[in-house]
Amino acid sequence: MTFVESSFKKAKALTKAGKFAEARAVYAAVMEKYPNNQRAREGFRSVEGPLIGQKRGLTPDEKNTLFKAINERRFNDAHALVQKCIQSAGPSVFIYNILGIIFDRTGDQKRAAAHYEIAVKLRPDDPEILGNYGQCLRVAGQYDLAKETLERALTYDPNSAQAHNNLGNVLREMGEAERAIECFKKTAELTPKAPQPLSNIANVLREVGDKPAAKQYYKAALKVAPHSGEILRNLAMLDASKPEDPLFEDLEAALEHHADNAHEQMHIRFALAKAKDDINDYDAAFEEFKAANDIGLEQSLYSKERHDKTFSDIKKSFEKVTVLSDAETETLPSRPIFILGMPRSGTSLVEQIISSHSDVHGGGELPHLAHATAPVFTSLTNGEPPETETWQQVRNSFFQRLDKELEQPVFTDKMPMNFRFIGFILSAIPEAKIIHTKRDAMAVCWSIYRHLFPSKGIDYQWSLDALGHYYNHYVELMDFWEKKFPDQIYTVDYEKLTENQEAETLKLIQACDLEWQDSCLNFHENDRSVRTASTHQVRKRMYQASSKAWLNYEAKLKPLKEALSAPV
Repeated sequence: MTFVESSFKKAKALTKAGKFAEARAVYAAVMEKYPNNQRAREGFRSVEGPLIGQKRGLTPDEKNTLFKAINERRFNDAHALVQKCIQSAGPSVFIYNILGIIFDRTGDQKRAAAHYEIAVKLRPDDPEILGNYGQCLRVAGQYDLAKETLERALTYDPNSAQAHNNLGNVLREMGEAERAIECFKKTAELTPKAPQPLSNIANVLREVGDKPAAKQYYKAALKVAPHSGEILRNLAMLDASKPEDPLFEDLEAALEHHADNAHEQMHIRFALAKAKDDINDYDAAFEEFKAANDIGLEQSLYSKERHDKTFSDIKKSFEKVTVLSDAETETLPSRPIFILGMPRSGTSLVEQIISSHSDVHGGGELPHLAHATAPVFTSLTNGEPPETETWQQVRNSFFQRLDKELEQPVFTDKMPMNFRFIGFILSAIPEAKIIHTKRDAMAVCWSIYRHLFPSKGIDYQWSLDALGHYYNHYVELMDFWEKKFPDQIYTVDYEKLTENQEAETLKLIQACDLEWQDSCLNFHENDRSVRTASTHQVRKRMYQASSKAWLNYEAKLKPLKEALSAPV
């Protein structure tokens, strides 16, 4: 008897015995494993009625406690309360939605999506659940499905501020800036006392290069939430501060207001550090940079041992290299160029140059490769050469995640951390071009340390020692890839590019197999949305910038120098 058959038999017996909660749990187990099983969904619904009134769910006070735990990011406490509810009344649509929220916020989008999918199938017309599911899909990089799900939520509730806001975030990711702003404006109209939609509008305006309008909306958001650390930090990033800048008073007041809120303090201290750096008060700036990073370090799960193992496993996986042949690959609708390297090494600048070519769509930081490689990575660490099907799986998964058919024959993916996956790229997508950006080690590490990154994948950012340790792994892995895939990785030296723009740009465009266009020299005129910390730099003409900025802090950076000189 199969798992499904035995489960249905057990659920039927439990229902007959009046054990409705236990019966629902059995049906739920089937749905979790087989979300499309119609019979399981019908069985689940059939015992929902008899269960109501027999056993209680969470009381209003318990629900308030649950939501408070989620909002305060005490996810272990929240999960324990959910388990209590399941024991009391069995699983329900409410429970599946809540579990989706918990897993989503802890970064486990796969498990979150599985729970949201069950909740949506059981209650397909619930705009709140659809809104949560759409947000989860956005974080997972499934933008088309996220957009479709959120638009569906709005058909059931056209006045759902949550759905409008989440749809705006999806459109922002997809580069549809005007539509994103429309969604955020609708959100602001529906929630006039909420600062986030105004801040979101400012973020989009900043990304498309409209600094004056962005500043206007950040200030409007601050009128609603005058002590918001994130909004103050974003405002501080727009312009260089001056000694008499009123921003300093605003930041100090916000620090006092959020004396017991570490998350807000981190944003505020990054803003203060940047402002003090602007006025050349380097000692005070470093103290703020360190204080901000120390807060992040306390919340981080960084582990040297884990990274040691990860890099070792990657190299072990590619001791023997196999690559899909021409006969095993179908013609691609659009050829990818992967721009990668350490964060803050010049990837945004290089993408802006390449995407200024009329044949190239600038894709930005796509999450697709990490998702495509995750299912097969573990199976590769045994050192055995993979089957052809493995590379086909990676190839198909990557291209299936692309949002739309691209008009241009070439597109870029500038997720810096893809340097870890070069072996996957060149094995599964041999047509791809790899552009590796390289920059002075001290400049890169210092630039990472002084910026706040939203990505959970950059967990080494909070410590000078960890930065040096991780950077050394990056250097060693790039040497490994160069040996395994000779002449297939083109390295751009950031310093050379800024010093000799025309000659280095010509070589870069040739390495991409593109015809020369003068627009690649005028990259600052490219009005595409840029969603990285370099959004302002790429809108300026080429200049020899901050590779020596770390020298202002040299006396404070001894731990970084020592870490960079230590063996991995």
